[in-house]
Amino acid sequence: MIYDDLQNSGLYPHGNDLMAAALQFARQCPPDQPDGRYEIRGNDVYALVMNYRTVPPAEKKWEAHRNYIDIQLVLSGTERMDVAVSEPMKVSVPYNPEKDVELYAEAAQFCSLILKPGLFALLYPHDVHRPGCLIQNPEQVRKMVLKIRV
Repeated sequence: MIYDDLQNSGLYPHGNDLMAAALQFARQCPPDQPDGRYEIRGNDVYALVMNYRTVPPAEKKWEAHRNYIDIQLVLSGTERMDVAVSEPMKVSVPYNPEKDVELYAEAAQFCSLILKPGLFALLYPHDVHRPGCLIQNPEQVRKMVLKIRV
């Protein structure tokens, strides 16, 4: 997992042209980008732009992916994202290959990140995460999730 300012995103590709393409798209994306899917390099790199309201953590599911790295970037609003730290977690919903997602039961140990405009979280397939959580009160969030095939 990497948690950093988008201004520092050039530090991370290290020869990975798919990640570099995703981060370049993120840096150039306006905050009012319409909702939808944006192909950057076909199914190898694409962006999903969405709007939603944050909710209490108990209403969110822990998730992980096998085939894609996530770069989660809030365009407007603020949310809390929890990331589980090196512990075996119990699977609550088995892996769905069409959606590239596996859901997990509650984590005993995790850290919380605050995502607001300008900050991003880069999550590798082994990083179990719970995005979309409120901080104190529900808030409208506009978010981009970049998907990079591993």
